[in-house]
Amino acid sequence: MSSVIWAPLTRKEDQSPHICKLKVYWKTTNLWTPSDISAYHSAIPQSAEAARISGRRFTCEDFALELLCDFASKRGLPVMGFNN
Repeated sequence: MSSVIWAPLTRKEDQSPHICKLKVYWKTTNLWTPSDISAYHSAIPQSAEAARISGRRFTCEDFALELLCDFASKRGLPVMGFNN
C-alpha cells in the first residue's frame, strides 16, 4: 500500500506527488449493528434538543453531522467507510 495520495486537481503535466496528512478523530472499534441503529434512532431526539439549547449555531448539514459524529464517536463506530 502506497503512502502517497495523488491530488485529484493536479495539472496533468505536474507529476510531483502530493502528500495528504489524514487526521483521525476517533478510533473505529466497532461496526454498526441493527441495535446500534435502533439506539441511534432513540437517542437523536434528546441529542438534538441538547444541541439546540446549547446556543451553538449550525447549518442543517452541520447539525446532522454533529449528532451523527457525537453518537458514533462515543461507541467507536465509523461514519464513513471505504471498501478497496
